[in-house]
Amino acid sequence: MQNRPVETLYHLAEGDIWERQKAEAFYQPADFEREGFVHCSTASQLPGTAARFYAGRKDMYLLTLDPQALPVVYENLEGGEMLFPHVYQPLPTSAVQAAQKIHIDAQGVILKSS
Repeated sequence: MQNRPVETLYHLAEGDIWERQKAEAFYQPADFEREGFVHCSTASQLPGTAARFYAGRKDMYLLTLDPQALPVVYENLEGGEMLFPHVYQPLPTSAVQAAQKIHIDAQGVILKSS
């Protein structure tokens, strides 16, 4: 873990995967086996993450995470300067403070689902 100010972290979860795993002790996104970590975002990074990877998706959950409950590593694996929070283990569902059903419009704007 790197020494950074504690700030709330977020994870954009695919709805069907979150629904299947939310009652389990751990949540693991579909790309965890391939990537080896869970991608997270800070509040300022969240709009860019939504636009880049999930624009147009209507089946998502925004997970609000307790960073103090997670072994977070801040890094940039693509060589840029912005550091992204990664968790190199499945997320304990006890670290999920809130799970809000959302959809992301074509421009990548996160909207609450009704």
